[in-house]
Amino acid sequence: MTEPLQDPTVATAEEVRLFSENARLRTEIEERQANLVSLKAAIETQVKEQQMMASQASEEARQPAEEASQPAEEASQPAEEASQPAEEVVRVHKGLIFVKTYKTASTTIAMILNSVAAHLNLQALHPLDKGWFQESELKTRAANGNSFDLSYRHLTPVVEYDALRGIVPDAFLTTVVRDPATKFVSMFNFVETTKKQFGTPANFVTSGVVNAEATDQQINDLCNNMAYTLSGEKKVLGRMSLAESEEYARNMIADLESRNMFVMVMERLDESFVVVCDNMGWDCYGDQHVPIKNTRERSQGGAKVGCTGDCLDVIRTCNHVDYALYKYFDKKLDEIVKGIAGFEEKLKKVKEHMASSSNGAHKYPVNCKKDVKHDWERLHTCESKAHSLK
Repeated sequence: MTEPLQDPTVATAEEVRLFSENARLRTEIEERQANLVSLKAAIETQVKEQQMMASQASEEARQPAEEASQPAEEASQPAEEASQPAEEVVRVHKGLIFVKTYKTASTTIAMILNSVAAHLNLQALHPLDKGWFQESELKTRAANGNSFDLSYRHLTPVVEYDALRGIVPDAFLTTVVRDPATKFVSMFNFVETTKKQFGTPANFVTSGVVNAEATDQQINDLCNNMAYTLSGEKKVLGRMSLAESEEYARNMIADLESRNMFVMVMERLDESFVVVCDNMGWDCYGDQHVPIKNTRERSQGGAKVGCTGDCLDVIRTCNHVDYALYKYFDKKLDEIVKGIAGFEEKLKKVKEHMASSSNGAHKYPVNCKKDVKHDWERLHTCESKAHSLK
């Protein structure tokens, strides 16, 4: 007896499921696009409110001293007004804090900063032991009066912004972001145990995140990892809904803005370094420029797993916050570079020097140096610069 022919006009259960899933994804994307305008407006409003509150608090703190010195100020006012510059200039910072993120060329950036530090005789902050900062280590060292010129190491288990500000005074605060999709795939290929367990990036999201087969650590490694690293708190961010993600992104962007954090963009590293050089007062453009050679991180061996098409849509479902951060700060970089005088010429020089200049510095150590045996190790000692560089 022959099998009855299936009616080609009747959809199979699998086709119905795929159609429903595609419709759901299209609806989610449309909702996300509709919310982008309101998201940006809410962020800008929140940033302005926080900046206004900070300005009011600073004004209240200064008021008694200003009232006491008012007669002297009034006497000197005409001379001061006459000497005011016509345009505001970029404020040059003495120190630099670079908050490393993962799989974003942050080690390349750290190597550049290490070379600049060697060139300018700047002392860097390093962990005391085990290659990373221990719980509350930075708070303890800040309380002990430690002081360094710059910081460019991974800050674990969480970023302690206030302690860092104390250890690296008058610091230009910066970090780096990357397109969340390529970052996710890079990190997935880097963490061999996770790749072996789940096989593909899409399966990690569906089985690991949605079906709760992944650990909190695995989720933080891959989902909203940039936001997790910069948040300063231990919280799993990869399981949030779209609405929760948008609210978290608004608050986080407002917080980073209130800290005056400059966010570099990995895909626009040369443009980003023009901003860094100007804010640090570094000569990155002349014949005697600081060493800023772009030395790529060593690529990892082994077979790589890719992700295209529908896989990218799946990745997005657990990376809404990182997508919001990347979109916001990529656009902000556009606005910043427009305000830099002579930007195109500066960018041309930075590109040339990143491609050709020799860094000529020792690789920074895993931990700070307790015993200084070579001259270059003075810049990586565990002691505060007030003691080590006498």
